[in-house]
Amino acid sequence: MAFNVGKFNEISVKSTKNAISGFVAKQTDKKLNQTFKQKRWFGHSGDEAQAILKQVYALGQLLAANYFIKFKPYRNNNLSSLPMMQDSLTGYLCTEATIPLLNLNFEQAQVGMFQTSRLVGTNLPEIQLVFIETGDGRIVNSILLWLKMMVNEDGTLNPPAEYAMRLNAGVFSKDYGLDLKPIDCNFLICPSVSNLDALNAMSVSEVLLVPVTFQVLRTFME
Repeated sequence: MAFNVGKFNEISVKSTKNAISGFVAKQTDKKLNQTFKQKRWFGHSGDEAQAILKQVYALGQLLAANYFIKFKPYRNNNLSSLPMMQDSLTGYLCTEATIPLLNLNFEQAQVGMFQTSRLVGTNLPEIQLVFIETGDGRIVNSILLWLKMMVNEDGTLNPPAEYAMRLNAGVFSKDYGLDLKPIDCNFLICPSVSNLDALNAMSVSEVLLVPVTFQVLRTFME
C-alpha cells in the first residue's frame, strides 16, 4: 500500500492519539474495577459507609447547653454564709462555662540531631463562669464577701481551707438528665478575677452578666 503524504497530517495524528489514549484509559479502568471495589463514600463502599454511619449515630451525642454547675463549701467552712449559697439556684444562673480538662508542662531535650519531649508537671487551670446577676446582687456581693474571707483587714491571709469551695461541673445526658452525667469533674476553687465590664447606658433591656474566673487550688480530690 502506497504511503499517502496528504493523509498524514496533524489532524490525523491528533485523532489517532486521542483514540489510543481513550482505549488505554478504558482498559486501565477495566483492570482497576476488576481489582478494586468502588469506594466513593468517605473511602468506603456504599454498604460499608451505611454500616459505619449507623454505628456512629448509635454512639449518641452530648449537647453544649446541657451542662451543670454545683457549689459546695469545703468541709463546711464559712463560705456557706455567702448569698450565693443560701439555696441551690446559683448553678442555674450560670450562662457560660469553661471547664478545664488538661494543662500539662513538657520539657524538651536535644538527643543528637533530634528533639524529645517529656512530661515534667501540670499547671493549675482556671475556670471561667458567667452568671446572670439577681435583683439582690447575690453574685457580686458573694464575690466581695468571699474576698474578705481570703484576706483579712490587716492584710494577713487565711488558710486555703477557710476560703476553698468545691465545684462540681460537667455535662449531663440529653435523654436522662442529671441522673446520667457522662462528664463529671470536681475542683477545689476560689475566685481570682471578676469585673463588671459590660455596663452600658444604652443597655436598658439587657441582663447584667457577671464573669468570674476561678483559680483551681488543687486538681486532685480525696
